[in-house]
Amino acid sequence: MGPTRAGPPRRPRGWPTDAVTPALALGGSVVAASFALVRFAMAQNRAITERFTAYMERSLARQEELNERVRRALESLGEAVRDCSSRLDKIATKD
Repeated sequence: MGPTRAGPPRRPRGWPTDAVTPALALGGSVVAASFALVRFAMAQNRAITERFTAYMERSLARQEELNERVRRALESLGEAVRDCSSRLDKIATKD
């Protein structure tokens, strides 16, 4: 037997992995770019959702404030109507 050399056996030039390696690198790059785009889109979606939620909360707070003002105005109007009704009642019973 002749001398043996250590390490993996040599492959002849043009072995299929020579063509597969660049294709795998390209495929990996495409997958990585796709994941980056998805992550970016999700971050944008989260930002839009947070802005929309903040807008809706402000809108709800304004609506609650407006409802409270309308409630106070209606209570005041009810008191004024009762007062006017009692005065008209007194005027009508004087005669």
